[in-house]
Amino acid sequence: PVAKGAVGIPDGQVHDMYVKDGLAVGSFLWEGFAFFDVSDPMNPTLGTVVDYDGAFTHNAWPSADGNTLFTTDENSGGHLRIWDISDRSSVVQIGEYIVDPGPGPHAIVHNVQVLGDYAYVAWYEAGVVVLDVSEPAAPLLVGWHDTWADATEGFFAGAWSASPKPPYVYVSDYSSGLFVMELNDTR
Repeated sequence: PVAKGAVGIPDGQVHDMYVKDGLAVGSFLWEGFAFFDVSDPMNPTLGTVVDYDGAFTHNAWPSADGNTLFTTDENSGGHLRIWDISDRSSVVQIGEYIVDPGPGPHAIVHNVQVLGDYAYVAWYEAGVVVLDVSEPAAPLLVGWHDTWADATEGFFAGAWSASPKPPYVYVSDYSSGLFVMELNDTR
């Protein structure tokens, strides 16, 4: 294919891209993330670039209302970050979730998808984590299944992706295949 419309950030290499309803969020690893207006796909425009300490933004997923963004930093010590993006010119981190706080080694976070009030996070050696994010500043663990039988070493092994398709959650595991699960939130 021939590029018809193109835009990027200086020195940035997009690793992952979320696109819906004219909004694109690019994950730029060490350079954080950026918003793009793609309502006219042949003439995309760059919006705010959010670069932050410790950035290794692997993927990003906004809430359905477009006011909150969830990002993963796929590196040792990386975790899920939660951002208020209601004013995209002034983005503020409002929350985070760390699956295994304390002394390491730590599991590395990979991908997040958000559906309704739940964030589904593939966390390599820590498996799949499901968080109630109805209060984004205070995510609450409501489900977890470790697909990795061995001890956490901080490797890229285990749960690769968690895809919610209610009533099921499909989890692809880097090492052992496909898991089909149901969320049993008994709160």
